[in-house]
Amino acid sequence: MNNKSFITKMSLLYYFTLALPLGFFVYVWLHFYDGSLQPLMPEVDITTNLLIIAIILLSAVGGIIYYKRSIQNAINAQNLRLKLTGFMTSNIVLFAAFEVASLAAVFGYFLSESGLFLAVYVGLLFYSTTKLRPDRQRVIKDLKLSEEEKEQLEI
Repeated sequence: MNNKSFITKMSLLYYFTLALPLGFFVYVWLHFYDGSLQPLMPEVDITTNLLIIAIILLSAVGGIIYYKRSIQNAINAQNLRLKLTGFMTSNIVLFAAFEVASLAAVFGYFLSESGLFLAVYVGLLFYSTTKLRPDRQRVIKDLKLSEEEKEQLEI
């Protein structure tokens, strides 16, 4: 795998993890909007809401914590190839954690049509698009690459 295909593969994974919950959300929202779909449980109790919020928080925060810990192993790797492999592995887990959190938020919205879950999903989507997108600058910053490694990167 060369460096150019590395960013391409990372970007494809990233966009896929954004697209899946977004597609489900758009489908649910449009059907709620035109009235052809009703919430599964219009009267959702507080326990169910708290359970879904807990799943969202544990998934998102757990993914961030895992990423911060595992990226340290990648930073300390011996060569650029191992660093990029560690970066990819760490990001796959992070993307999956945010996908689970996003799907839980969309499911909560589908369950109750609550604005709370809508706001949480939009917040997760905003965070994902501003902080998680894999690009050259993020690779350099997160892996703390040296000048020599930056030149080798050639992305």
